[in-house]
Amino acid sequence: AQWKMIKKMASLGINAKPSDVFVLQAELCNDQVDSDFERFDRACLPEIAEKFIGVKGIVGNKELCTGTNAAIFDAETVIKDGVAKVRAYIFVYRNSVTEEVLKLVSFGIKTEVHVGLSMRKSYCSICEEEYGGFDCDHTKGQIYRGETCHVILSEPDKAFEFHVKCKMS
Repeated sequence: AQWKMIKKMASLGINAKPSDVFVLQAELCNDQVDSDFERFDRACLPEIAEKFIGVKGIVGNKELCTGTNAAIFDAETVIKDGVAKVRAYIFVYRNSVTEEVLKLVSFGIKTEVHVGLSMRKSYCSICEEEYGGFDCDHTKGQIYRGETCHVILSEPDKAFEFHVKCKMS
C-alpha cells in the first residue's frame, strides 16, 4: 500500500522500483513547549499532519543537496506517553547525498526535523490573549506567578518544507 501511495505522488520513472526509495518515519512537531518557548495547540495537530502530505523537503546535509530529495506521502497524529505528535512517512530518493543519513537512521541514530510552517494565530499561555497584541504584555520565557510564559500556536496556514538530519549529540 505504501509503494502505491509513493509512486502516485512521486512521479517516479516507469522503471522505478521500491529499492530506489527509502521510507523514513519522523516526528514533525508536537504539543510540548520547545526551546523558543512555543508549542503547537494539540487540537491543530491533525490539520498540520494533513497540510504536510505532499510537501517536499531535504534529508541529509543541506549544503550537499542540489534540491529536494524527499517528500511526505502520509502523516498522522499519534499520542504516546501523553504527548501528541505529528508523525510523517517520508519517501527518500536513494543517492550519494542521502545514503549516509539513511545508513545512520537504519542503525538507530536519532533524527532532528525542522519544519517550515506558517500559523494564523499565536496566543499567550498566561493571559490567553493574542501574543504581542494590545492586551498582552507578557514575554515568553519569563515566569509569572510561578508559570513560565510560552506562545501557543494554532490555526495552521501553510506547510512549506522540512529538513531531516541526524542528531549527532
